Amino acid sequence: MNAPKNKVTITFFIALCLMINGSIQAKEILKAIHDKEAGTIRIYRDGITDPIITQNAKANFRPYIHPIKSPNGNGELTQYSPGHHKHQTGLYWGF
Repeated sequence: MNAPKNKVTITFFIALCLMINGSIQAKEILKAIHDKEAGTIRIYRDGITDPIITQNAKANFRPYIHPIKSPNGNGELTQYSPGHHKHQTGLYWGF
């Protein structure tokens, strides 16, 4: 991945986390886990076992965010390759 792409991705991801964090009570904790081998960053909310948001950004691959969960972790807000648009993967952007 090149440096400008990383800066945009990281900035976008931080902004998204801040938006999510605004809907969570101050006493709750978010934890980020970066898996370089898988090319993912997962954000976990204290008390929820599944990540509430996952960024997928492998080298030489179009980055996307999926799944995005509701703040309480019960609902999934994105789809991976839905039947009506097989080419779409969660929230994605191009460079």
